[in-house]
Amino acid sequence: MFPILNENLLLFQIGIIAIAVFLRCAIGFKYKIGQDTWVYLLIADIIRKKRGLPDQIDNFIYIGSFGYPPLFTSLLSVIPEKVLERFVWIISPVIEAVHIVLIYFICIFITQSPEVGVLAMFLYAIHPEMVIETSNLNTRPLGSLIFTASLASLIFFIITGNPLLFFSCIVFGVLLLYTHKLATQALFFILFGFALIERNSVYAIAAVLIFGIAYLTPWYRKKVLPEHVAILQFWRKNIKLVYERGITGEVNGKNKSSLINFLRSKEVLFLRFVGSNMWFIFIIILIFVFNSPPSFPEVLFFEWACIIVISSLIIGYIQSVKFLGEGLRYMEYSLVPTIILAAIYFNKFYDNPYVSLLFFGIIGILLFEMFIGLYYSVTKYLRLSPGKGITKICSYLRSAPGENILCLPIDTSFMIAYFTRKKVLYAFSAHAYEKFSEIFFGTPRQKPLWKLIEMYSIDYIFVDSVFFLPEELDLGPVEKIIEEDGYFLLQVKRNT
Repeated sequence: MFPILNENLLLFQIGIIAIAVFLRCAIGFKYKIGQDTWVYLLIADIIRKKRGLPDQIDNFIYIGSFGYPPLFTSLLSVIPEKVLERFVWIISPVIEAVHIVLIYFICIFITQSPEVGVLAMFLYAIHPEMVIETSNLNTRPLGSLIFTASLASLIFFIITGNPLLFFSCIVFGVLLLYTHKLATQALFFILFGFALIERNSVYAIAAVLIFGIAYLTPWYRKKVLPEHVAILQFWRKNIKLVYERGITGEVNGKNKSSLINFLRSKEVLFLRFVGSNMWFIFIIILIFVFNSPPSFPEVLFFEWACIIVISSLIIGYIQSVKFLGEGLRYMEYSLVPTIILAAIYFNKFYDNPYVSLLFFGIIGILLFEMFIGLYYSVTKYLRLSPGKGITKICSYLRSAPGENILCLPIDTSFMIAYFTRKKVLYAFSAHAYEKFSEIFFGTPRQKPLWKLIEMYSIDYIFVDSVFFLPEELDLGPVEKIIEEDGYFLLQVKRNT
């Protein structure tokens, strides 16, 4: 039986959820930023009009089989196109609000303390990693929510023996395979990590059942799994090129190489790991200082966090496994257990002034990180929002003859594809990534782009002058059609 909340705590809960939603949608409401936003809207519209999942996305010149986990875009397709585009900024924050409520009930299950649950809600609501990640439309919020639901169900099954919780774990685990690839990998790391640490075969059985049931479904077996394998194979083969050449669109100037190398150094990488989840350090300190015997649920949640942190460090530092994804991304999946444990331990030891000083000091640092991160997100992604210049160019392109467009930087490709419904020189299928690498890696300043323009019969070139000036690119014969707000639309001139 859950404790009954008094009115004051209920008001705190509502206030925390409101703060969480506000922080996450403040930027999206004003700017509708984000590279991924537009491709999810595009795919949702294709599913809506087709009344089913497509075999391929025809708006990308590098065509391959469509095998992206389809649950998120299928849910988006239920919402009418104009409504979805108008309110796109609220979707990720609403999913996060559900996640925050789930964290509260997890805390209640462990501690029977509403105060601890409310504190955990607050810590998650203001955490910079999640605020920044969910300020635009992407699959991570839904993936994280399903990930937490699956793993928490299994942990509570281990504690209580209730078979419904094991069933819940399997159902959410299968849904996760249809939602987010990185979260899927994190779940399997944890399940096999638990099996080794706890010497309990239930975790391995859960992993086998989740994958086995998903594999029996045709779409996962024929589409999602091959796409997942293909993207891992691509990065295993090409990950070194990220460090040798950089990625098109991220190199924003000729003299940035030293800064990029510095940001990728092992020392900075370690600081980023620490900063991505400071509550893990808080928990470690309190465990060693107070040596307080943990409860069984606390042990399992601590092991959950440790498995993810160790996996993140291994993937972040060992070259041979970096193809499994950016190590720092995995740290997001350690936030729920560490935030819950931080709330529990603070509740135990808050009367110690040093604990309170450390606790509120971390909150201060995280708030600073959050506001800096949101400012950085605006400056980084503002050019990916449909402003006056974008609107004018896309309006022209929608009715202009010719279908194929080269976007520079390539980060703008999803947005141009969505608003014009033309074909952009981009890929949304891992099966097409090998060809896509010819434009994906390195800076366009060093490439004979005219060869690609000829090879793929490019009709128009969209250039954002904040990143590149048309005259510094090897484009061949082109004619300027539109110049607006620093955006250029160029038409390729061909001999007739």
